Amino acid sequence: MIDDNPADCRLVKEMFAESEAQVDFHSVGDGPKAFDFLSKSRGYANAPTPNLVVVDLNLPILGGKKILNLIKTDPRWKSIPVVVLSSSSLQEDIDECLELGAERYFTKPATVEDYLRVISEIDQLLKQLG
Repeated sequence: MIDDNPADCRLVKEMFAESEAQVDFHSVGDGPKAFDFLSKSRGYANAPTPNLVVVDLNLPILGGKKILNLIKTDPRWKSIPVVVLSSSSLQEDIDECLELGAERYFTKPATVEDYLRVISEIDQLLKQLG
């Protein structure tokens, strides 16, 4: 997960655990760290290659759309599914992210029940792509 809000990362990790999804969860707070993780460089030499990336749009240094575009245009990573989980519900953001190659776009939920629904949908996507 690429999100600069540690509370959001912790919540998503807890929601995956509560949903009983089989997920080895990792998170980074910005785009440069995400690319270090994906490249297995700068302290991430033992990082696993992710089966899925969850990215927020509102990030420092590199925005989520730029990160999505870079992942989807790099031959090393373009096959990794990317899901956007953002506070933005603007249709233009949704359309642009899907056009850039995001598998799904979710607006960050306001309730635990809605978070569990989103996590369940992400888990189903992982199983479909499996």
